Amino acid sequence: MTVNKKIIIIAVVIAIFAGVGYLVYQSNTIPEGGAEKEIACIDSGGTVTTGWCWRLGGNFPNTCLIGACDCPPGFLNHLLYGRKVKFCRCGQNKCFDGEKCILFSERSADGAVIAFMNARIQRDQESALSWLTDNAEGQYLSRSDRPLTGLSNPHFADFGIFEREELNDNKVRIRVRIFEEYTGQGEVGYFDETLTVIKKEDKYLIDSVELGQYRMQDSITVKQSGGAAMLIAECGDKNYITNEADYIIEGTVKRVDSKWDEEKTSIFTYTDLSIEKYVKGIPFEENELQIITPGGTVGETSQMVEDQPIFHEGKKVRIYFRETNGEFSIICAQFGVEEI
Repeated sequence: MTVNKKIIIIAVVIAIFAGVGYLVYQSNTIPEGGAEKEIACIDSGGTVTTGWCWRLGGNFPNTCLIGACDCPPGFLNHLLYGRKVKFCRCGQNKCFDGEKCILFSERSADGAVIAFMNARIQRDQESALSWLTDNAEGQYLSRSDRPLTGLSNPHFADFGIFEREELNDNKVRIRVRIFEEYTGQGEVGYFDETLTVIKKEDKYLIDSVELGQYRMQDSITVKQSGGAAMLIAECGDKNYITNEADYIIEGTVKRVDSKWDEEKTSIFTYTDLSIEKYVKGIPFEENELQIITPGGTVGETSQMVEDQPIFHEGKKVRIYFRETNGEFSIICAQFGVEEI
């Protein structure tokens, strides 16, 4: 090997070591700047720490972005881009968006709905209200049939997001199904809410709600039309009612809930009944009945429909009903229901 080649090799080796040394020095040297972000971090409840970052930029990267400081694949990327920077640690379920600590849920409409629903299940009304605009808050608080955070028993147990529709860049419609359960008895029913979520300034909020019908889990629905005109003279004869009935069942009333129809012109009462005995008829696979009758009371408004059966929670009853083309109805209205 000639002297010139040796000199070149030595120079290359020195250059490599010098370059690596410089990179190591740079990677361990925390860049200057970011004083305003440091104050913003602390003022919004965060703490300042140092850590490794493999993306271009200075102190206090936006940790709300996915992969904000992840290392790109490849050894050279790890060597060239890795460096220590200051971070804002905001705590559990929070991130630093470059200006302040925020909840992860504030970054998306779905996250806002999930946070809202978790607060309702935990019966944390203050937290739930924080995800509502004034309009949505008024809708929820004016509703007496289903309080914002539910009842003590049955209570909200779980939820699922079933539909999502982007209305525009700042508005999303999301349908949520809310499941209820009695303590120790598991799920008993569910209802849907369609939530309209908007982006207001830098946060997603629920702006309106549309309430769906309550449904019993694994239940048969008995729909009852009303009015004295539906009664005939034979309704006073118990033998007639017994003979006309396709089903005679006995059970316990679990829940009675009255609410307006979608047009808010009529009130209907929804009665959930747990089936305990079949006196007549082939048993259903389902073990619950939901009986829908016209009339009822919502708030201070009552609507009465003549001769309709009235149910009371906790009472045991015997019900006589028929099946016509797959639909069920009580025979002779109030005469087709007995307390036992």
